[in-house]
Amino acid sequence: MALFDRKNLCNYQCDIDSSLLNEHKELANAACDEHRYPSINCYNTCESLRQYNKLEEQLRYKQRQIEELNKNFKVLVENSSDVFEIIDSDGNIRYISEASRKVIGYNKDEAVGKNILDFFQGKERQKLAEMMDMALKNPNKTIQGDVMLIGKMNIP
Repeated sequence: MALFDRKNLCNYQCDIDSSLLNEHKELANAACDEHRYPSINCYNTCESLRQYNKLEEQLRYKQRQIEELNKNFKVLVENSSDVFEIIDSDGNIRYISEASRKVIGYNKDEAVGKNILDFFQGKERQKLAEMMDMALKNPNKTIQGDVMLIGKMNIP
């Protein structure tokens, strides 16, 4: 009795009589069939394998969708003249668009990893901190406001 059916690509779940196992839970001397497999009661689990394969296929499809969305995001953001930033919940910049160099004078290497508040001063810094706090407390709400950034050349 085979433990793997190559034709149907199915595994079998097997129940082994404990009398076939030695003290180390290894197969002991057992009666074998013509393929030299121990005589074991096996149950086909082809349906489980089919379900697993279907889930893998769905996962690959979702991964392709995510890759396509990322590609579209990059095309839109990287070719825009607006500055786009992605910041984490602590205010650290994780991404900044290419336009940042042209608009505010900072390139990616100068901004990524730094805290967004480091680029603001005085009342503008306080206003941004309050907006960020409000956004964290209300994640499903859009928070809008204007803050003035001092560019690299100290130009607002």
